[in-house]
Amino acid sequence: MTPAPHPWYAHEHPDRPLTQGAFLCCCVLCAVTLERAGQEDAHRPIVFHTGWGVRTWQAQSVASHRADEGFHDMLSIFDRSPGNWIRAITVGPRRGRAARGWEPEGPYPLPLADWPVCRHCGPLSTATFATITDFGAKPRRPSAKARAAAEASRIARASLVERVEAVAALHRQLDMELRRSDWRELVVVPDHLPDDVEDW
Repeated sequence: MTPAPHPWYAHEHPDRPLTQGAFLCCCVLCAVTLERAGQEDAHRPIVFHTGWGVRTWQAQSVASHRADEGFHDMLSIFDRSPGNWIRAITVGPRRGRAARGWEPEGPYPLPLADWPVCRHCGPLSTATFATITDFGAKPRRPSAKARAAAEASRIARASLVERVEAVAALHRQLDMELRRSDWRELVVVPDHLPDDVEDW
């Protein structure tokens, strides 16, 4: 019997392909990984664990919708049941070889500035399934191959996080400038009204 894969979030290892055991969230790093899966592994099942049960769609469909909106908004398209909510999004097993599928209409990969940011979760996430070692316990030493893979993932994530933070800062600046353009100018009100003014 094959042991259950250790769970991991796609935003922790954005350089790796989505495989069984991976979890997705609403952050932009997970969206970038999902976009790659939608094009290179189109039939990979993406499983939505919701308040009304489990729903499964292919990666190409989920990636196409995620390019337009966040996961919370997507659920109303896939399942219009009232009172529904997302508990988790996992990647299921796929039989056979990976197949190419979804071809985005615009540029590929989609620029980070064009990804919809989830209003519930924001652009970045730090959720993890990393095992926490008890204080004083000796952690298991990973192999050289595992250390190299972890370092590659760390570098890929750091690079993406830096770019996403730069885009988020730019969006905040543009939003502030837009709000400032709508501000009204201050009007100075005198302490005493002129005698010849009937209506102020």
